[in-house]
Amino acid sequence: MREGDAWRVVESAAGGGSDPGPRKGNTASLVVAGTLAFAVASGSGALSTGSAVTAESAAGESAVGEPANAVTRNTGSRNLKARKTDAKRSVRRGQAEDAWRRMGLRRLRQSDKVPAADCIAHSFGEVREFLARTPCRSLDRIVFAVGDDQGNAAVVSVAWVQFRNRSTVRKFQRLEDRHGTGDIKALGSSLLAMRDIEFTGHHYSTEPRGTTLTIAEAETISGTYSADDLDAIAEVAALLPRP
Repeated sequence: MREGDAWRVVESAAGGGSDPGPRKGNTASLVVAGTLAFAVASGSGALSTGSAVTAESAAGESAVGEPANAVTRNTGSRNLKARKTDAKRSVRRGQAEDAWRRMGLRRLRQSDKVPAADCIAHSFGEVREFLARTPCRSLDRIVFAVGDDQGNAAVVSVAWVQFRNRSTVRKFQRLEDRHGTGDIKALGSSLLAMRDIEFTGHHYSTEPRGTTLTIAEAETISGTYSADDLDAIAEVAALLPRP
């Protein structure tokens, strides 16, 4: 950390899931305070495919109607899918930074790992009830930011929850993947000038690995990312190895 950067890790005081919907439910806030200077390589491609598509689609719709809008969106979607596939391949090989580069991103800042032996104290909702009946063996959490060269940045929360056996992992994943069931509490961070970031649970992914379930969530903190962008970031983050 450079001198003068404000960086602290705090736990969100989350409680209860988000409103019912098609995705995972979780309401966890990031306390945002301080200033982060983004040093992003200008040569990297931006993961602004979805965001750019939104702007271009709006322009195309007003200028030439719906067909141009649909073509632009479909092209952007194919490009993002290809980047995500390449990034997943890299992270599975243990090349996390290469994975983010393939997404047109770089990791800007990351917290230290925050371990815990008791998962109950760091969960809420039905997830907490499950953990009270079936205790985890360990919990590790981090939070980090990724960004592109256009000023867009996203905050990513990742948790690794370990159990005694794989069957418990599968049961826990089924519960986690249901909307409105609660969650493992995300960590908060100091990023960008006094505002609250809410983890909605809509940009979310889980990945089982042996006796551990990885839970990743992503939200925009600066600039504009589409829902597809954030979903892709979460999917790649869920494959990260446990620190």
